[in-house]
Parts: sequence; C-alpha cells; structure tokens
Amino acid sequence: MPTDQNSTNLTVNGQFYNGLPDGILDEIQKRFLVWIKNKLNTAYELVAGFVMDHIITIIIIALVMCCFPYVFLMIIRTMIGYTVEGIAKGSMAAFHMSLYGGHVAAGSLVSLLQSVGVLGFAMLSKLN
Repeated sequence: MPTDQNSTNLTVNGQFYNGLPDGILDEIQKRFLVWIKNKLNTAYELVAGFVMDHIITIIIIALVMCCFPYVFLMIIRTMIGYTVEGIAKGSMAAFHMSLYGGHVAAGSLVSLLQSVGVLGFAMLSKLN
C-alpha cells in the first residue's frame, strides 16, 4: 500500500487510518491543551471565589480540626449518621448498613462505627 510522504498513519481502536495530513495531530493536541487550560482556569476561579467568600468559616473549621480533633470527629460521625441513639434513618450510615442487608458482622466497619457513635472515641483505646 503506497503512502504519501506528507501524511501520517494512525491506528484508533484497532482501525488503521492512512492519509491524515501532516500537522493535524499537533493541531488536535494544541486545541485539547487550550481546552484543558481553560477548564483548569475556570475551576481555579471557582475555588478561589469560594475560599474568599467563606474565609472566616474555613479558618474556624481549620482551628477546630487542629485544636479540638475529638469535637471535629464527633461532628463528622454524627453528620454521616452514627449517633448516640444509633444509626440515623436515611443517613449515609443507614445506607452503609443496608449494604450488609441489615446483618452486620461483629468487628466489621459498620459495627465499629456504630460503637463509636454510641460510646464515643474513648472505646477505640480498648480495641486490640
């Protein structure tokens, strides 16, 4: 099969394409990189705008995380549904438990988190 000196051969998904003009792949790559750059700039602007709009909240959360990790972890475990009263209806914890069909084995992640929800993080020091 004769090939043109000014063409590029390309195989896509096992199919052979012959005769692409020189420079077309470079142009596709250039356009793709410009598209990616624009998307990354947009994402950066959104994140930077969010941070500037919520800087006080972010600082408070960071301070609580650093200074009072126990309080922060209690808030997080309650938010996902592992509460003192047990697993909260309709929560992520309830969904997690439903994956086991409601029959949770002793020592599993759900049982550990359920114990932490009811007893607090102090019980973790008693695990072997």
